[in-house]
Parts: sequence; C-alpha cells; structure tokens
Amino acid sequence: MNNDNIEIKKLQEEHFRETKIYSEYTAVIYEELNSKKTYKIDDCGSYLIFKNFFEIEKLKLAKANFCRCRLCPMCIIRKSAKIRANLLKVLSYAVFEKKYMLVHLTLTVRNVKRQDLKNTVDEMLKAFNLMIDRDIFKAKGKSAKNIVKGLFRNLEITYVNDPTKKSYDTFHPHFHVVMAVEKSYFTGKDYLKQNDWCLLWQSCMKTKYKPICYIEKCYYKNEQGKKIKDLKTVDDIEKVAFEASKYVAKSSDYLYINDLELSKKNLLTLDLALSGRKLFHYGGDFGKIKKQLNLEDEEKGDLIHINGEEIETDMLDYIYEVYRWDKLTKDYTMSETLTKEEYKKTFEE
Repeated sequence: MNNDNIEIKKLQEEHFRETKIYSEYTAVIYEELNSKKTYKIDDCGSYLIFKNFFEIEKLKLAKANFCRCRLCPMCIIRKSAKIRANLLKVLSYAVFEKKYMLVHLTLTVRNVKRQDLKNTVDEMLKAFNLMIDRDIFKAKGKSAKNIVKGLFRNLEITYVNDPTKKSYDTFHPHFHVVMAVEKSYFTGKDYLKQNDWCLLWQSCMKTKYKPICYIEKCYYKNEQGKKIKDLKTVDDIEKVAFEASKYVAKSSDYLYINDLELSKKNLLTLDLALSGRKLFHYGGDFGKIKKQLNLEDEEKGDLIHINGEEIETDMLDYIYEVYRWDKLTKDYTMSETLTKEEYKKTFEE
C-alpha cells in the first residue's frame, strides 16, 4: 500500500504509551546496573501492529516484539492480562460446571526492609507449600479432608513510599489465594474462621507473631459500592479474577521517574527477590481444569493474542496499521498501513 502521503496518526490506546515510557526508564536503570536485560527491555514494544476493523472502529493487536523479561513494564501488563484471561476461564468452569463457591484468602506477613525481601519471599513460598499439604487441602491420604477443592495462589509485592507512615521504605509481600469449596462448607463442622486461618498460616510461617489474614466469599462491588457475593455471570467472575490476578508488582508503584536512585534500589531489590520464583500456582481441581481447558502457560505463552481482549470480528474487513515508538516524542506514531496480502508477504512468508 502506498504510504507516501500517510497522515500522522498517534496510537489512541494510551496505556501502551504510558507503559512504554516506564519500559524505557526500566532499561535505563538496568543499564546503570550493567544488566544484559537493558537492550531487550529498551527494544520491547518498539513496534506494534494492529488490525484495524474500520467498520466498527476497533483495533486488535496482531504482532509486537515483546521481550518477556520479568520486570519489563510492557510485559507485566501483557502477562497480567494473560493470567486474568486464564483465571477467568478456570473460575467460570469451577462455578458453573462444578457448582463450587469461591472464597478469597489473603495471607500476609509484616513489612520487611529491602535487604530481607528475598529471604522473606523464600520463607513464604515454603510456608505456602507446607500449608497446602495440610489435611484441609489434601484429596488423598488417611487424614485427607479435601475441604479446599481447588486454588489459585498469586504473589503480590507493594512498596511503601509515604514518609508519614511507620512502614516507610519497606516492602509488603502477600499472597492472594482464590479457593473453591462446596456450598456446604459454610455451615459444616470443618468451617474455618478467619482466626483459624491466621493460626494455620502462623504455624506454617513459624513466626512469633500472628500474621494478619483475611478471608471472605469472593465478591465484586456494584456502582453503589455494595459488595455482591452472589456470582451469577461470567462478568461477575471477571471482576473477581481482576483483583486476584494482579502481577507481582505494578511498575508505577516502585519506579519513580523523578528519583532514579530510589527506582534503581527498588528494581534491584525486586529483581533479586523474584529471580527463579514461581509467582503463581494452580492447585487441586483448578490445576486439572486449566489442563482440561488446554490453557497456555502465562509465563511462556503468547502475549499478543489474549482471550480477554478478543472481539467479534467474523466477516469484518480490516487493514493492518504499523505503529513505531518515537524516542523523541515519547509516543507511538503510525508508520505505514498494509493490506492482508502485504502483511502476509512481509511477516509470514
């Protein structure tokens, strides 16, 4: 297609631009740390190719160069979307096919200083593995109660940058755990109150203090801010999945454009703490459902075509729009348009 007189068109999906700015900043920090990840992250998302379904004015990502580095802001966004899409399918199957109820358990520890984060994450992962070996989780064996039918565990780490708080300049690692139980669980003799979960988590963590834990039926908030715990539709469950599937750390929570030194310290802390760690886990029936549905691995799978972003495009015509990142203007600008035939010749042959 002739692009000599192409209009100067900016990418309207603003979140790509904002995330790319953080990616460039992350690359600068890794360069300061003499990391090999610098070039990969700096180049990540340097071009994005969309299908433009002009009849309905919708863009759909078709191709991009994602680096897959764990703390790359661009890839964090894509992996979060991937996790959310998979979890939505698993939870929907558990609720509508298995007739399970969903509960959300939050497991915390006291905030830690940066030098202690790595060891604390190690201890938490070991403690969680101990916990899910207890009788309430076990499906087989002499003592097995199998109260929890399935689970999804996700690690999240937040950073406190408020000088007015006692916990200033510390990290707060915690687990979000979505669990499936039978409806009879809430009235049965094996029901565990919040304090029971706190004591169980304490025994697994082997702490002298009783950590704070929260557990309640999964819910979403309606427009009036009221908690709705009766999950009737896929849309209801999607709101639950959104909260539970947050990626381990949000770039804007620990990177500060105007404070390179603090950003550098935070990135190095998280990089060391998360290296080689499995950030989320499917257990019990959730693991079986995920396998049955043949869902892609979130860390290794396709970060371009994500189920949650699919739109109905059957029988709709489209062209390809190529957007490239401009380091000077800090924006995505359309560089060319391609017909289906031109795209296939350029990228698929």
